Amino acid sequence: MNLWKSALACAGTAGAVVLALLATGGNEPVSAAVPPVAPVASALPAQAGFGTIKGRLVWGGASIPAPAVLVSNGDKSKKDADICAPTAPLLSRELVIDPQTKGVQYGFAYVVNPKGKNPEAERQIREQQASVVIDQKNCEFIPYSSAILQGQAVAFK
Repeated sequence: MNLWKSALACAGTAGAVVLALLATGGNEPVSAAVPPVAPVASALPAQAGFGTIKGRLVWGGASIPAPAVLVSNGDKSKKDADICAPTAPLLSRELVIDPQTKGVQYGFAYVVNPKGKNPEAERQIREQQASVVIDQKNCEFIPYSSAILQGQAVAFK
């Protein structure tokens, strides 16, 4: 399997953020209309406390690659094709791009080497979602990917 990796580094008050997309296929690079990181980061004054980092991962190519069909209904060469694709083909979720906004789904952002913790924010996240639930329907994990906090419960159905 060819593994395509692209990372976009940004700077923020909490440290460097890396947006990474791991996907198979796709020969076009992911790009964002942002200035180079080093000049921006060096011009920012140091700040204390916690902040919020927001952004979007956007496909930079002119055309959006079609998702690969993993299983089609009635395909006798695939095990359980009628269960995995009862009404529609089972498509690969390794690279999911919205055709209207070119937004890339299933990308993650994280702070590299944070200099502190925000226990209050972690507590609020755990209160809002005590456990992350991963279900399996029609031979597909739902959600396809998920972020969890260290110590947060994960339930697999």
